[in-house]
Amino acid sequence: MKQIPDKKSAIYRSTLELISKNGFHGTPMSQIARDANLSIGIIYHYFSGKEELLNMVYLDIKKKFADYVIQLLNDDLSPEENLKLVFFNIFHYYFENWKDLSFVEQYENSPLIDHATHESTAVLLIPIIQLFEKAKKKMILKPLRTEILISLSFGAVVFLAKSYISLGMILNDQQIDTELNAVWDMIKYADSADLYI
Repeated sequence: MKQIPDKKSAIYRSTLELISKNGFHGTPMSQIARDANLSIGIIYHYFSGKEELLNMVYLDIKKKFADYVIQLLNDDLSPEENLKLVFFNIFHYYFENWKDLSFVEQYENSPLIDHATHESTAVLLIPIIQLFEKAKKKMILKPLRTEILISLSFGAVVFLAKSYISLGMILNDQQIDTELNAVWDMIKYADSADLYI
C-alpha cells in the first residue's frame, strides 16, 4: 500500500523539477514518466491527464504552503506579531522551495487553473484572512480591502524571496527582518489623523 503515495510523490517531484526548467508546454507527460522512473500507464492510472496532474500538484503545494505559513500563529501574540510571522514564513517557504514558487507563478497565470481549484486553495488561507480582518478591526492596518492588503504584502515578500534566490544572496536574519519590517510599514495604519473607513 505504501507504494501509491511514493509513486505520486515521485510524479509530483518530477513534474516540479521539469516545469521549473522547461515550463508547462515543454513538459510532456511522457517526460515526467521517464524522469520519475515510471511507465506512462502508471501516471494515467492516477491522473486522467496533464491538466488533472497539474491541478493536484498545485493543490499539494498550496496545502504545504498554508501549513508552513500558519504553523506558529498564536492567539497569545498580537496581530502585528502574527502578521510579521506570516511574512517571515512566506519568505522562508519560497526561499527553501523555489521550484514550488516557479510552478505556482506559472500555474496561476495560465488558463489551466479552474474554479474548483481556486475555491479549494481559498479555504486553506482562511486563518490568514481572519488575521488580516482582526488587525483591520483593531485599526492596525490601513483602511484598504483585505484582498488588497494581502496582495500588497504577499507580493512584496515573494518578490523579496525571488531577489534572494536570483542573486544567490546568503540569508542574514537581521537584514531579512529589516526588509520584512519595511513590508509591514507599507500596510500598517500609521497616521492617527487618517480617516479609517
